[in-house]
Amino acid sequence: SVSYESDLIYPSAYGLSRSVLSLNKERVLPTSIANWDVNPHAYEFNGTVTLSIENTEDSNEDYVGVFVGNECRGIAKRMLFPIDDSYIYSLMVYSNLTGGEELSFKYYNSVEDEIVDYDENLDFRANMIEGNGLNTFGLQVTDAFDHPVFSSPGD
Repeated sequence: SVSYESDLIYPSAYGLSRSVLSLNKERVLPTSIANWDVNPHAYEFNGTVTLSIENTEDSNEDYVGVFVGNECRGIAKRMLFPIDDSYIYSLMVYSNLTGGEELSFKYYNSVEDEIVDYDENLDFRANMIEGNGLNTFGLQVTDAFDHPVFSSPGD
């Protein structure tokens, strides 16, 4: 309650629109992952996955993408989780099905400008919540010695 006379003034539609636009800053992805773009409005259902890169050092400009086949369904840039000073990737994942689509993950290493495919998979479920800042869904880089990159001529 107000003890004196005053006017309540609502913001104009123009002012409100301007503030909304300032919240939706356009993200420019590195060239190597420019096709990792997602239009959330094209999907009916969503869920969240909070993950971490477990056994390799990541950096501030790194990204993780979640895919169904070759179609990107979510992307997140590395961010600081301040409670324990760890780094996480918090992804919104999108689908037009309530479940059953297999999600796979790719990691973009900005220092090496390379993309790493992971073996871990999840099944999409509408409204899923997989992991959190304190208990992330961990992605493990496979040891390069377990999977040779090059073969000798004649093999």
